[in-house]
This record gives sequence, structure tokens and C-alpha cells, in this order.
Amino acid sequence: KLLYRGVTISAFNDGSLTGLQFLLAGFFQKLITGGTERSLTFAEELGSSMASGAISGVPCAIMELTMIQQQRFGGSLWGTPARIMQAQGPS
Repeated sequence: KLLYRGVTISAFNDGSLTGLQFLLAGFFQKLITGGTERSLTFAEELGSSMASGAISGVPCAIMELTMIQQQRFGGSLWGTPARIMQAQGPS
């Protein structure tokens, strides 16, 4: 094998979540300022960053679970989440 199990979902996780966090941080910054051009306070920047990180945690948890399960048990990119859902349900 050329790559270890789970490398595809790991790379997708890193790339997509970084982009999502930047997108969400920008959204929250515009929400805070009402769309006006001004510098944000430290608290406003921190709040928008924390909110974007919290929201991105949901897809991150799903992708991390998929990666760990692939490393432990093998399986395909789409088959692993399907197997988890079949065995455990959405909880």
C-alpha cells in the first residue's frame, strides 16, 4: 500500500475545515459589524473565531470518527460512515 488507511479523509478534513473556519469567521465578523468597514476589537475577533470553530466542530467530529475507524478496521471512504450508522444509529 502506498498510503495508510484514513489518509484521504484526513486530508479532506484538514483542507475543508480550514476553509470553512475562514468562511464562518468572516461571516460572523460581518454580522458583528453590520457590514460596515471598521476594525474589530480583540473580543469581537475572538468571538467570531470561537463561533466558527464551534460550528466547524460538528463536521470535524464526523470526519475524525471516520478516519479513526478506517485506521482501526479498514473500509472505504463512504462505507465506513454507513457501517457506523448501521451499527450505532445517528446517536
